Amino acid sequence: MHEIPGDARGDRGVDGAVDALAARSRLAFRARPGYGVFGIVQGGVFADLRQDSARALRDIGFDGYAVGGLAVGEGQETMFRILDATVPALPAERPRYLMGVGKPADIVGAVARGIDMFDCVLPTRSGRTAQAFTRRGTINLRNARHADDPAPLDAECACPACANYSRAYLHHLCRCGEILASMLLTWHNLRYYGDLMQGLRAAIASGTLADFVAASTTPRRAVARRRERRTSRPAGQRRKAKGLPRRTEGGCFPRFTRKDSA
Repeated sequence: MHEIPGDARGDRGVDGAVDALAARSRLAFRARPGYGVFGIVQGGVFADLRQDSARALRDIGFDGYAVGGLAVGEGQETMFRILDATVPALPAERPRYLMGVGKPADIVGAVARGIDMFDCVLPTRSGRTAQAFTRRGTINLRNARHADDPAPLDAECACPACANYSRAYLHHLCRCGEILASMLLTWHNLRYYGDLMQGLRAAIASGTLADFVAASTTPRRAVARRRERRTSRPAGQRRKAKGLPRRTEGGCFPRFTRKDSA
């Protein structure tokens, strides 16, 4: 990425106005039990602007500090680079909140960099679109490979979806458009995220966060390798090699052509 001159990036002529607005917001806040006001660090993907914003907000003084404007398409590597530059400039004794994040790998990496709080629609939105997060990676329940799979979504999860239903049944619900599929997968995803955060807190308390982070990356690498092997041949050849019928779109059950039924 080419360096952009300061005035082109918008860091001249607006800094004072932004600082004044943040200070006015802080003064307007009425302190009361259970509430706090956060300053939001901005600055795009430019480390120097992020650090300037963090210092200005720190000088004003807030109950907590949020990092905004990330996870909007810049990629995980860039997001982590900006966090590496930003989080050290924030007070360690105040909560640090990464806005709109995110995927499990994003959360683990952000916690390793000093982030405390998150918010994201991903667990529920994914549940409504047939995606489930598991300890072995993300599963798309619409895929035909789950049609006859008696295994649970995640053998280590105790949520009702994993305890009472197979992948095959959840696949059937998703293909039929049953609302129960969205309910069960949302339930599971929220439980998975809750378990993930509980594991992170326990690892921090026991001083084993580095081990937790290292272990959490292993399943994703294995899944990526399997996906790469699966996609090395065209889909039609892969299905033919497995003896599977021609894939058809729509409906809960496969459609058969006249030739198939003859």
